[in-house]
Amino acid sequence: MKKLLLAALATIATTAGAQMPVPLLDSAQPEKVIDLAVWRAAAPALQAALECRTKITPKITALRPLLTKNERDQWEMFPPEPFTVFGLPVDAVVIYMDRDEQMGHSYTSIIVSKSLAEVRAAAKIKPKNDGRNTKIGGLGVGKPHDPDSVELTCTIAGKWQD
Repeated sequence: MKKLLLAALATIATTAGAQMPVPLLDSAQPEKVIDLAVWRAAAPALQAALECRTKITPKITALRPLLTKNERDQWEMFPPEPFTVFGLPVDAVVIYMDRDEQMGHSYTSIIVSKSLAEVRAAAKIKPKNDGRNTKIGGLGVGKPHDPDSVELTCTIAGKWQD
């Protein structure tokens, strides 16, 4: 199921804010086991970012062990214990942060056990909309290729313009 989720993450949901490209995931990359103490320290900040309430910055020290330097500016995580966003159980998390701030950020929750309507309602997204604006960006919801999951994505626009 986790491999299927990773494959589906290549098509991040449509968001209310600016769209941003998401690098293709390297399925050959081994899954990293997250230390429970590290996860518990980082979970509140991660939850706030996934709910589009705060931007992830280097100043958030609790997130540093999870966001180690890599070439893709993207991190995939599987919570080692139950974790929720807007009260919904999250099966996987994908964080994308452009180092140069040109492309912006996106924080995605993969929710398997709930319907699109349930995720919309919990995130306070109107039934006929795919997203809503927040103080820091756009919160969008959509269904990836996996019909059994819903993606909830916070997108924060970068500095790049045409």
